[in-house]
Amino acid sequence: MAAVNDAKTDRRLRLYVGLVAFGGLCCLTWAAASLTAIPPGMVLYLAALTAIIALSTGRLIEIRIRSDHHAVTSTSGAILVAVATVPLPWVVICATLGTFFAKIFIRDPLKISFNVAKNILAAAAAGGAAAYLAGIRPSPDQNFPELSLPRLATGLVLAALAYAVVDELLNNTVVAMSTRTPWLQSVTRNWDVVAVARLVNIAIATLVVLVVQGEARLIVAMVPAVFALQFATKNRIRQRTDEEAWQRLAASTHQLNVTDLTAVLHAAVTRAPELFSADGAEIELRDLPSPRLVRGSARRVAYEGPPGEAPARTGLMVEAVLQGPDTEAIGVLRLLFRKPVKLNDSEEYKLRAFTSSLHTAVQNARAYAELKRINAENAYAAAHDPLTGLANRRELLEQARRMFEARTTHGIFALLLIDLNHFKEVNDTLGHTAGDDVLRQVARRLEDAATPGDLVSRLGGDEFAMLLTGLPTPAVAAHRATALLDSLERPIEVEGMQLTIEAAGGIALAPGSGGVQELMRRADVAMYQAKRGGHRTTTYAHARDTADVGRLLLGGELARAVADHEFVVDFQPIVDLCSGEVTSAEALAHWHHPQHGDLSTTQFLQTVERSGQLPT
Repeated sequence: MAAVNDAKTDRRLRLYVGLVAFGGLCCLTWAAASLTAIPPGMVLYLAALTAIIALSTGRLIEIRIRSDHHAVTSTSGAILVAVATVPLPWVVICATLGTFFAKIFIRDPLKISFNVAKNILAAAAAGGAAAYLAGIRPSPDQNFPELSLPRLATGLVLAALAYAVVDELLNNTVVAMSTRTPWLQSVTRNWDVVAVARLVNIAIATLVVLVVQGEARLIVAMVPAVFALQFATKNRIRQRTDEEAWQRLAASTHQLNVTDLTAVLHAAVTRAPELFSADGAEIELRDLPSPRLVRGSARRVAYEGPPGEAPARTGLMVEAVLQGPDTEAIGVLRLLFRKPVKLNDSEEYKLRAFTSSLHTAVQNARAYAELKRINAENAYAAAHDPLTGLANRRELLEQARRMFEARTTHGIFALLLIDLNHFKEVNDTLGHTAGDDVLRQVARRLEDAATPGDLVSRLGGDEFAMLLTGLPTPAVAAHRATALLDSLERPIEVEGMQLTIEAAGGIALAPGSGGVQELMRRADVAMYQAKRGGHRTTTYAHARDTADVGRLLLGGELARAVADHEFVVDFQPIVDLCSGEVTSAEALAHWHHPQHGDLSTTQFLQTVERSGQLPT
């Protein structure tokens, strides 16, 4: 496809150059037919004028657009001198000869034809504008017209404007066609450099015309003067273009200062072609497990993927290694050109600076990505149980807190605490590895049975919790809890054995006050009620909540009470009412508390059960 496009572009380019050459030939034919005899003293002047045109047609400064080199010249200055001092036919003849002698060393007939024809047409336009708009009409029967400075300046400005319009139109059209860039982009590229050169040309032309009006032979002395002015202008323009190039480099490297690696690579392959006037650029990262290639142009990214699957490259390339001062190479940056190109010293230095910045940006993006990954892992670990991958207690409490803060949005919600019965026997009999396997399978079943929006968590040991959300009515919480516990009824296979897991669950609806801690306490109370009553699930009811602060304090005194022998057993006889005989006795435990007096079994039994000190 690229070859087809190139062939099509070449055909259009040749047709366009042919049309321009035909127009130039027509103007040259008219000039030759209109020539009249000139005084012998003007021969030397015309020769000197032709030499100045040849000299000024040389490259004032060279600009590369993609793979093609284009020169900014000061031809218009010499043409302006001719327009103000000799008849228009001789302007065309001098422009033709001067341009031909300047371009003959190109050794490209197409370029020679275009440049000669372009300057002929521009010179004819400049002479016509000056002659018919400003009234500057040199005739062969007088040496030089006597022109006032205002009239001369006006005529040269109009001639320069006409010359610039034709020159820019023809030249930028051929540039746009040869480089396949929009015409407007070709016109605006370095417009300020071209404008400065044209202003200098007007100043040079004005000075020369004022001098030769007094003495025509001084035109010979103006040749080195014109050359010196050109050289000074060239240095000033080159300095300015270098400054602009470094500013573009700074802007390009600034765009690399992003933390995403893909954004860094995309910015590099789209900025490098513009920065180095290349047709495209590509970056190949080789230090990855799977090498990565990104290719693009000044307008878009054309390819991104494995290097082996990239479309074949056409043309030539300039390659630069991506490597830090004390590090190994991580890849290469390639500048792609359709035609042979040699970077100058300044461009070589800018390329090294750009690749150094690119290397730093790539490494920074990688470091940021690694830091981001570590932070994500740490955040995940802080909120999840390492064994099952479920949310941990911290995450459960945080989610519940947020739901309490936005109760109007979340509506009714509840907490289900699930405790596995006799799980200790699994660890004691099969080992903790098998127990961990059981816990992981229980976690997967609870996740699969959960409703979207619910949060399944493991609080520790064999205790799980689930935050039930989106409940239309409180009664739905019990149905959801039953369905979750039903998912655990199927046997679990561990080490070739089928184990049946039994569990008890306590349900607590979000209370009106007390927040997360009260919700947890109520669910915990309901769960223990379910275990004691032999039920699968129990919903918290305030009437059955026997927990109080005094009972909690008793739990902390159990060890001391056992050591001080404060627990006693009383025997209560059981009498046969028919015979009046004592048939048996019931043993009742009492706690002789030093501050609270005698406590019955019902007052301290739940405290003992929760302490975990009852033998199994």
